[in-house]
Amino acid sequence: MRRHGFLPEKVRQHLTPSPATVIASLALLVACGGTAFGGTPLGGSSAGGQDRRAQPASGKPGPRGPRGPAGPAGPAGAPGSAFAYAHVLSNGQLDPALSKNVDIEDFVLVGVSCLIVTGGTPRNVTATIDNSGADARTSQIAASVAPPGSSTAVGCLSGDNVSVTTSTGGNFKALPFYVVIN
Repeated sequence: MRRHGFLPEKVRQHLTPSPATVIASLALLVACGGTAFGGTPLGGSSAGGQDRRAQPASGKPGPRGPRGPAGPAGPAGAPGSAFAYAHVLSNGQLDPALSKNVDIEDFVLVGVSCLIVTGGTPRNVTATIDNSGADARTSQIAASVAPPGSSTAVGCLSGDNVSVTTSTGGNFKALPFYVVIN
């Protein structure tokens, strides 16, 4: 005899989940709900115990305090490796305050400066246009040292061991420049 609300035994066995299904379902529920539960503050506080309620906006910063005392002087830096350097003005003269171990003796052409470097044998030279007296967008500079075994730079008179050439728009022109020699 069949009673209302009950299923036959065979159907009931077929609809009963296995223990593996029950465990997998619980694991799925915990995994899905765990991140939402973990990200939700309990009782209005975070995990650190601080209240997460909105904080009032801070006011304007106060006035700057008095300057503190100066710290002790640092140690002197290592000496530079350049044994010669110069600031050459557009008139071909050296700026003595920014020059060391460099002399200008000869002008072969306008825009070609031949330098005599003392205090060592030049191995390399780096030159840059002084942008206060030249337009960096249209100015060019090239520098060279005397080849090994020679004391004269190419294009210079005897004894001039560094040559610096400046131009603008493709034409030689005397421009101010800085040069560093090692």
